[in-house]
Amino acid sequence: MSRTGVFRALLAGTLAAACAGAPADGPTSTSAETIVGGEDSGPEDDFVVQIFPDEPEPYTDFACSGALVAPNVVLTALHCVSVFDGDRYGCQPDGSTDPSGAGWIGEPLEPANVAVRFGTEAQLTFAAHGLEIFGSHSTFACVDDIAFVVLDTALPARGVALRNERPVVKGESLTVIGYGQSEVVDARRRRRPGVTVIDVGPDDQSEGLGTLPARNFLVDDGPCGGDEGAPALSEETGAVVGVFRQTVSGNCLRAGSYGGFVQVAPLIGLARQAFEAAGAKLRLETPSPAPLEPRTSCTLAPGDNTPATAAPALGVLALLLLRRRMR
Repeated sequence: MSRTGVFRALLAGTLAAACAGAPADGPTSTSAETIVGGEDSGPEDDFVVQIFPDEPEPYTDFACSGALVAPNVVLTALHCVSVFDGDRYGCQPDGSTDPSGAGWIGEPLEPANVAVRFGTEAQLTFAAHGLEIFGSHSTFACVDDIAFVVLDTALPARGVALRNERPVVKGESLTVIGYGQSEVVDARRRRRPGVTVIDVGPDDQSEGLGTLPARNFLVDDGPCGGDEGAPALSEETGAVVGVFRQTVSGNCLRAGSYGGFVQVAPLIGLARQAFEAAGAKLRLETPSPAPLEPRTSCTLAPGDNTPATAAPALGVLALLLLRRRMR
């Protein structure tokens, strides 16, 4: 091999060794049942809470579920924190309710009339109350049935991330966690993984009606009464992708029922308003790209003026090159 060939081989080998430990560009990520057919939910699910609205007369009080998306911010269904006619109702593809007249949503409740219970089992005492309610202003529980409640007390659970870009798709696998009814008679919170999305409504009605109201999706067995407001979590990322609004068909205590959810991503602007009011940090499934760190192992010196690990090797190469030119 010629001296030029030897030099080139030496240069390539030295640079490869110098850069072998350089980190890969971009961020990295890791992926991490009272729900019918589920299992008991442990402390790792303490971001899911129980919600008790104090409804004015003549409306009936009822319990819901919700998700702490920050220690002092709860995501739940709008009808759970508003004046609500909770009689049996159904939803039409255009987002209206069936002729029964039920399912309409009135004004949000006084925030202090929304109480939150925290923990694996429903406790006798309330852990927090509402300070402010940010709702979607929907007048029917069939569409955009989502609200964020800023709490007067920060609870000891890390907030879960929200889906902000990708739509929910048919066949997607989700985990649902809530305090609602199940085949087991107790008050424990439960979780059910492997809940499958079987239908998805349109983004809006500009291209006509679909089989579901806009921004809704349908799942198979799992959520039941008392799970209204419960989160559906992506099994890929762990982010909240939807909020349970009602059992759509069948008896939720038996196999073969369907549950209706509202997608979170289209209403991410509402989340930003609530987080700003709460002074909390919003966690997103798809965060803004972070600036790339400089590859210090392949530079002569990093920005803090400390010697770089590649500098000695490159210095030797420089001396070899100088010696070759002097011959």
